[in-house]
Amino acid sequence: MSVYRKRGRVVRHENGVLLRVAEAGEAMERGVAFECRPLREPVTLPEIDEQRVVETARAIHELPNIERVLVSEGIAEHEYGDAQWRDATQRVHVAIAALGLRAVLDFASFDVAPIARVAGVFANGVHDAAPPERIRVAPHVAASLMTSLIGLIAIDQVAQGVDGNGDPIQPIELTNGMQWPNWYRPSYRIRPISMPFHLRARPFGVLDRDAPEAIALVGARRVLLEDGSVVPIRLDRVHAVGEPDGWFPYAAGSFGAEMML
Repeated sequence: MSVYRKRGRVVRHENGVLLRVAEAGEAMERGVAFECRPLREPVTLPEIDEQRVVETARAIHELPNIERVLVSEGIAEHEYGDAQWRDATQRVHVAIAALGLRAVLDFASFDVAPIARVAGVFANGVHDAAPPERIRVAPHVAASLMTSLIGLIAIDQVAQGVDGNGDPIQPIELTNGMQWPNWYRPSYRIRPISMPFHLRARPFGVLDRDAPEAIALVGARRVLLEDGSVVPIRLDRVHAVGEPDGWFPYAAGSFGAEMML
């Protein structure tokens, strides 16, 4: 029998409500059977200062056309067999909606600037348009597309930290249909999922700085450009990839980079 235990604290600001959560739980795997339950024990991890969470959430709520905001900061300790490890997280999840369109943004830091940029373009008006010959994709948008690009361009799993079983994350080149070597646990209540971690596209080609920039996804294979145009994109013709620029919490994590489509 394999046993996983997690003890954590989180401060979360969700649509105007501030929540403080301290929780411990464990999960047990016996072959195909999976069981989980809370642990009735105190959580001894340090308290989290709520100030940055509250200030970030308020700053986002002041922007136009904000539909949903979730800002959180947490710390957790994990055990699996003999492995023990700790991690700390900051997360921002935002939905911006107007005129029948919705942009969903996820970040691993409290930087409001890229959210304000998207909100400002929505506020100035958006419209469907024909796609330009080249589109320069912002790093946070590219990060959200990374799993869809496996097999189309060279993408690696970066060796960084440990997975949900406490095993080191292996550096590998990712290909479609392969068995992922690491396991992801979004919660102790969920059976671990085989998934690639820390995806990073290998840089190549030349970026055209004069090409219009895509600053948000607004649907399946559609992006919002900086001038308010909404255009379709194709992922089977990536012309260039820049250097890694930030880590983003999509699936088990991916590094952003400017891309040319």
